[in-house]
Amino acid sequence: MVQGGKKGRSGPPGNVNNCKHPWRILWSRGALRTQDRWVLTLMAKYLYGLCEDKGGRDVMSFAETRMAELAQTAYGCQLLIIREMSEEGVASIVERKADMSTQLKAPFRELPRFMSIESQSLMSLGLQRRARPEKDLNEILASIAGSASDGEQ
Repeated sequence: MVQGGKKGRSGPPGNVNNCKHPWRILWSRGALRTQDRWVLTLMAKYLYGLCEDKGGRDVMSFAETRMAELAQTAYGCQLLIIREMSEEGVASIVERKADMSTQLKAPFRELPRFMSIESQSLMSLGLQRRARPEKDLNEILASIAGSASDGEQ
């Protein structure tokens, strides 16, 4: 439960109005600003593709599903980072700190982290495709009969 008055934890739980880096909020809380919700459709397609490679969600174990969801979230974070990088441009890669030292800006520092998380999740999931379980003859006949009766109406 998010409580008001604590440093970094104040405000309502769904408040993402003033977030500086949307991928951090997506990773930590799974929340997105309204203008960043375009990522959800791409993340859904990504998860669907991973599940299809494994024969569908109904044949995946809980651990496989969790690894696919972890890869999906890391992918969404990468998309948000890449969008911010394209808006800022490559010319502003480095920022100066107060002590006059320099470092890479947040998007450029954090992109490799999410790429690594996605890669490790995919390796844990296994890259080999899995065939869907074969249907029983009765199931095939029932589906054919069902589609034939739909066409006659």
